[in-house]
Amino acid sequence: MRSLKLLVFLLALIMSVQCYSQRFSVGFLNGVNRSSINGNQTSGKWSMKPGPITGIFFNYSPFRMWSLQTEISRITIYYEEKNYNYPIYWLDKSLNTDFVMPYYYGNNNWNFSFYRLPIQLRFNTPTRLKFQLSAGIYFSYRYDYGKIQNYSVDAPPRYDFGYIYSTGFSYPLTNHFKIFVDGRYTSGRKIFVDEIKGKNGTYETVFGLSYSGFWDKKPGSKEYFSPDSAKRNIILLTYKTGIIGSMNSQNSRNSYGPNGGIVAGFSFDFILNSNLAVSTGLTYEQKGYQFKDSSDIRFIYKPFTYSGSTSYNDCKIGIDYLVIPLTLKIKFGSNQQYFINGGFYSGLRLNARVTGNSIVEYRSENGYLATKYTVYDNIDGYIKDEDWGWVVVGGVLIPFHQKHSIEIGFTYSQGWKNVLNYPSSLLTLGADKTIKNRSLNLTIGFPIIIF
Repeated sequence: MRSLKLLVFLLALIMSVQCYSQRFSVGFLNGVNRSSINGNQTSGKWSMKPGPITGIFFNYSPFRMWSLQTEISRITIYYEEKNYNYPIYWLDKSLNTDFVMPYYYGNNNWNFSFYRLPIQLRFNTPTRLKFQLSAGIYFSYRYDYGKIQNYSVDAPPRYDFGYIYSTGFSYPLTNHFKIFVDGRYTSGRKIFVDEIKGKNGTYETVFGLSYSGFWDKKPGSKEYFSPDSAKRNIILLTYKTGIIGSMNSQNSRNSYGPNGGIVAGFSFDFILNSNLAVSTGLTYEQKGYQFKDSSDIRFIYKPFTYSGSTSYNDCKIGIDYLVIPLTLKIKFGSNQQYFINGGFYSGLRLNARVTGNSIVEYRSENGYLATKYTVYDNIDGYIKDEDWGWVVVGGVLIPFHQKHSIEIGFTYSQGWKNVLNYPSSLLTLGADKTIKNRSLNLTIGFPIIIF
């Protein structure tokens, strides 16, 4: 469902492109991935470990701005779970003194090596420095693995499949050779670490070189054009980045506070007339909130049910999304233009984590026990895969250097969906049972006409 929505968004742009001579290209890629396991881990920290990627790719481009791409690559994913030495303070009344009793745990390590075959629908701008966006699925075959850990010894699955998203830039060195850099995110569907229902995930950076001179009848022709040469002014592409403030809007309890993050992405304006456009796009947004309270759960309020025990949490909840808006955009003004958008958005969750500190206290007739935790919990399974709601955007276009402009915009969004996926049977009386996203973005963008 997550991949389907993004593919539908990309396919909706095809109506705006013109067919041109078919092109085939092949090349090689190398890069590095950083592991990001998706699961429910509520103790210790999973480090983002680097691993290699290498392979060859094939691209078939029947349209100027659209292509299908696949590759045959090898990738190794390294995981490391770091268990902290929690400082524990014990007061024994019979001795009338304090003792520090640290726990010591060894780190757990996994590594999985795959042959991977993805297929992606790829969009690129028809400019010399091309911006590229891809989405698709992948299939991978595990040919090796190793693990040093304290749990089960069962072999992991032989195969995996999942979703892959990528974005990047390419630049031609000659008419047939070009270099590129891509950033990728992958999310697997099969469980490879049973203890936490852990599924494979990676952030990847790849570099490569491609050749496209096969069957080229016009070797001197060029396939790009400058944005300034576009006369129809139908599609406007805006690169943007900025900051975001977000919070859990559903609960009025003072436990919840705002959280800061970054936002980056792009938008497309399908221009209907000089004052009206339909706007969509794709942005990466770091949403979430702060949670400070005595609670049995570190990211939402739940009364402690154990007699003589309590906990104090000071944590940051980070939920990262790929957000796809669909809005109607109205412009007004002459030289310096203003705009306002209104519509809806759909968000695809990438990951969810809790970081901060937690102190758990136990009291009894014999003494007092306090344990301080450095929190780095993975709560992907406790947050739903999708979010949706409404969005309002307002801003200004400031012209500079004749045909160019800078866009400054504010975006307010309110989620309608409860994104909490915690088992209701475990939420006792008095617990909060809803998380809804609310955010305010400030972005700076650079618009260019691409068609």
